[in-house]
Amino acid sequence: MAFAQFSSHVVEYGTEETELGRWSWILVGLGEPKMRVVVAYNPCEQGPNSKGSTVFKQQQSFLSN
Repeated sequence: MAFAQFSSHVVEYGTEETELGRWSWILVGLGEPKMRVVVAYNPCEQGPNSKGSTVFKQQQSFLSN
């Protein structure tokens, strides 16, 4: 995600193929050099007081299939 003047310099963007939101990237730069910014997310395991379906459980289920 890019804001303000920075957003006008985004050339490409993408995410992982599963679309689970574990990582995404943007390529920034109108000239040379360009910079690729990668953001990764690693959900924590479900805690003992968690209720319902957590992001960790959803991703675990998806990846098990």
